[in-house]
Amino acid sequence: SFALPKDCYEQYKNNTVFIDRDTYLAQEKTYLSKHQTFEEYSTDSRNPPKKYIDLSFAVYFQTYNNRLATEEALRSFRTFYPDVSVRLLSDHGEDFSDLAKKFKCDYTNSPENLGYWPVKNMRKWFARLADTCNMYADKEWILILEDDVRTRDKISKHPNAHLAGQGGGTSVKKKRKQLSLAAQEFIKKIYPEAKFDGISGCGASIFHRQSFLDCLNNPQTVNFEKFGTLDAGIPGATDIALTFLFMMNGYIVRRWFDMSEESRENWGPAAAFDHQYKKYYKANSLQK
Repeated sequence: SFALPKDCYEQYKNNTVFIDRDTYLAQEKTYLSKHQTFEEYSTDSRNPPKKYIDLSFAVYFQTYNNRLATEEALRSFRTFYPDVSVRLLSDHGEDFSDLAKKFKCDYTNSPENLGYWPVKNMRKWFARLADTCNMYADKEWILILEDDVRTRDKISKHPNAHLAGQGGGTSVKKKRKQLSLAAQEFIKKIYPEAKFDGISGCGASIFHRQSFLDCLNNPQTVNFEKFGTLDAGIPGATDIALTFLFMMNGYIVRRWFDMSEESRENWGPAAAFDHQYKKYYKANSLQK
């Protein structure tokens, strides 16, 4: 069991409460050093049983032309969350209105293609997230769903940060992906106590809805692409951009233990959501 005493928790910006960093790092080591797939972990009687939590969240799902993968991602999600609000947005691609109806999604067919990896205009992509946040103002969290994300269970691990996801996209035995040193130095000048625990923000990441909206109120985000001089990934890579956006505003970015990338040996273990699952991808898909 991973039940923790109350003194392991701290209050962070925007009246949020997460475990302290030392406890987080200890949990990270425990979870990620256990190299078991979802099935292996779930059938190993030595592992503690999951305790599901009732998290207040909605979903943002941008897609383009990969109908089969989109349908299967929605199908797996609805298996465990039949009633959670989902905003399905076609990035000026195929018409997915039939899938939206089938899986009870709020549907948008965008008149503009922004792309994915790289995004053509990060500020406009942020605006899509902000619209989603405003649509679901009664929710605390927004989950980013993509067509290479499979849902395998309900959520049992609370997000430990304002933005929580892959935490670097690599196993603990390898060096985790970080913001560039220039970007870190920029953040450190504003928030000297900032800690860098990898990049989050890809598919199956989750973020605190109100904190994201507060980030966008920072006047410096109006011309967000200018920060590409600090890190080349900021103008076009959504995970790098979200990580930098949250951290430049004093928010916490960490790993979410209910998100895995098993194909890259980036373990959960037994995480509810698994990213980089490309079983249903087709050769000409532009969705990453």
